Amino acid sequence: MQLYYHPLYSDLILPERHRFPIQKYKLLKTEIESLGVLASAFQEPKKANASQLALCHSQRYIDDFLAGTLGRVDLCGLKFVQSRGD
Repeated sequence: MQLYYHPLYSDLILPERHRFPIQKYKLLKTEIESLGVLASAFQEPKKANASQLALCHSQRYIDDFLAGTLGRVDLCGLKFVQSRGD
C-alpha cells in the first residue's frame, strides 16, 4: 500500500466550525504512525498535471482556477478562501 501525506493538507486556516475538518489528515497520519508505520513510509504527492485535472474538470474551470479568476458560483462551491499559491 502506498501512503501519501503533505503538511499543507492540514495547514489551511478555516473558520471555527467549518464543515471541512481539515485537521483530520494530520490526525490520521499520526494514528497510522502510532500503529507502527514509520514516517518514512509516507510519500509526498506530486502536483496534478493539466491532463489529470482534465479528467474531472472542464478546461475553462482549470484555466480560471490557475489564473485566479474563478467566478462567484465556482468559488462558493469550493468552500475555501481563494489565494494565490505557487
